[in-house]
Amino acid sequence: MDSIIYKLFKIILLTTFFTSTINSQSLIDGAESVAFDSLNNRYLVTSLRTNKVISIDKTGNQTIFKENITAFGNCTKDSVLYVAGGSKIRGLNVFTGEDVFSVTIPGTHQFDGITVDNSGNLYAMGTVSNRVYKINIKTKTFSLFVNGGFESNPQDLIYDKFKNRILVCHWSANSPIMSISLEDSVLTTVVEKTSGFADGITIDKLGNIYVTSYERGGEIYRYDNDFSKPGELIYVGIEEPSGLDYNIKDDVLAVPSFSGDKVVFIKMPPIYLFPKIESSHFTGNAPLTIKFNDNSFSYPKINYWEWDFNSDGIIDSYEQNPEWKYTEAGTYKVSVLLKSDSLNENLILEDSILIFDKESSINFRKSPSSIKIIPNSKLNLTNEWTFEAWIKPINLLGKYILYKNAVSIYTNKKSAGLKDNSLVVKFILEDGSTIRFSSEDSSLVLNKWQHIAFSYNFLNKTMKIFINGKQQELSTDESTIFISPIMNNELDTLILGNNNTGLRNLTGNMDEVRIWHKALTNDEINANIYKYLVGTEDSLIGYWNFNEGNGQEVFDISNNGNIGNILGAEYDWGVDYSTLVNVNESLSEGIKPNELTLFQNYPNPFNPSTIIKYSIPTNAKNENSKVKLVVFDVLGKEVATLVNKHQNTGNYEVNFDASNLSSGVYIYQLQRGGYLFSRKMILIK
Repeated sequence: MDSIIYKLFKIILLTTFFTSTINSQSLIDGAESVAFDSLNNRYLVTSLRTNKVISIDKTGNQTIFKENITAFGNCTKDSVLYVAGGSKIRGLNVFTGEDVFSVTIPGTHQFDGITVDNSGNLYAMGTVSNRVYKINIKTKTFSLFVNGGFESNPQDLIYDKFKNRILVCHWSANSPIMSISLEDSVLTTVVEKTSGFADGITIDKLGNIYVTSYERGGEIYRYDNDFSKPGELIYVGIEEPSGLDYNIKDDVLAVPSFSGDKVVFIKMPPIYLFPKIESSHFTGNAPLTIKFNDNSFSYPKINYWEWDFNSDGIIDSYEQNPEWKYTEAGTYKVSVLLKSDSLNENLILEDSILIFDKESSINFRKSPSSIKIIPNSKLNLTNEWTFEAWIKPINLLGKYILYKNAVSIYTNKKSAGLKDNSLVVKFILEDGSTIRFSSEDSSLVLNKWQHIAFSYNFLNKTMKIFINGKQQELSTDESTIFISPIMNNELDTLILGNNNTGLRNLTGNMDEVRIWHKALTNDEINANIYKYLVGTEDSLIGYWNFNEGNGQEVFDISNNGNIGNILGAEYDWGVDYSTLVNVNESLSEGIKPNELTLFQNYPNPFNPSTIIKYSIPTNAKNENSKVKLVVFDVLGKEVATLVNKHQNTGNYEVNFDASNLSSGVYIYQLQRGGYLFSRKMILIK
């Protein structure tokens, strides 16, 4: 089954966070954790490199609260600041700084995160031993609470009163968030993967969870208390954010920066909305049903929705997570009104949904987008072959169309020895030499569909570039190219729309890619330049029309099994032959076929319906023969009879609805007189 593609639409922030940083006085060196001291209306920060605890008041003044103390994690309870470090938990009076509590747990080499529940128990994380200890504040006794089971480098923890649990983050790549039940010490995973390297976790008065990440310049993510949605990025730009805390009194998130030696204070708005609208698909062929989800973060919570899926001014749904069926091709703007007791925001998602009429292309505008096709002995571009494609570039500065190690085809803006605004072909030959040559000057243009083709025959020593069917004068002496054949590339991945670095993506669209195991002539190229192929043409070894519309794979219509994996690229509007020349595809009205033909179904793969086209030739001998079109499963069992009657000469198409069938490969078969044709199709639900 196709993996569901989620598109994150533009995020609109309704409120502005007010932030401040504390840099003055330079008392902090290695800000490892922070705790809000509500009794003195200040923050207590552990300065790990100097073995001190620093006090920061509301105006930003810093003073030394405690010296000669190793402190990684800290938290406050009543009038005591509890700090964790080494094998010891210490308690300091928040008014005097005097030691009022001490528990040493032998065998624990490194305590880090520490938190306190509502019953007077501390919980401390031993990061090296992979254990959590429970310490009774009143009796100063301890017990092993959780013995292992965490992922790599468990770091900080926080008590969640809303679900009577302890939440644990990890300092590792793609780290999870885990939960410890206070009732039975059961350890479970609530988030499989966070952004990575989380050094701090805390909770606000509404139950929202905040987790730090070292990734991408230092980030803060927020989760709801049920972890029902992916984490929402709320802040970026804190160097190595560590053990943060939440000031419930003032709604301030305090985040220490370990390498920045400071604390960042983020004023959280009392009313906020982080809109997050997701869809099961954002492109596809009509008819297409799309599932929408409102995964917004807000306070108060959204409790009312009005959806308009096609900009007609009519409310189409009042559900939070509705579905909508698009029946016609077009670009659709989606709007949704989100409401709560204090919020009222209308989101306009411009050009959100693209619905195709069975014709789409691949857009490689984002870096490092590409399509990768696994190696195949038939796709060895050495002695004789032809490559064809339609492209619509928006930049010509070294943008790759095809890359297969020894063979590269790319666009050129300006490069020594090559023509400007041209198509470049590059070979690595068996003798180790490298050859480059280009088409004519200004043979490529921007923002327009144009057909490119390259044919090569080493034995006949012929090599040609065609742009829109016109043969180009090459920028090199052809006699120097055929001294040695192209290096074998049978085991090399075929890359479309980029090269092996991932940095030279075709900034534009590509459509109708064809590879032949022969050197096509000018007449042969022009014969099919404005036509869709059947897929069974002689010497055709790869044909990708990119008409799937969505999904992460493109299928080889030639049935040679050359499936391509889409990496970062997106579906977009495809080339429309009717707008280029006054020529329609071979199934147009008025064209009488010369032979019985069964075309590849479209789309393929499909869900749940697809179109099957076929043509009946003018043939006196079989004019009265019955036409039968049948669908079988892979075991040969007939699952549907689509046509079983006499039909005259002409072109036909049948809609096959497979709603009642399960996913898999099916065979459709056309029979007339003594002729029988079969093709495969794939149903994916």
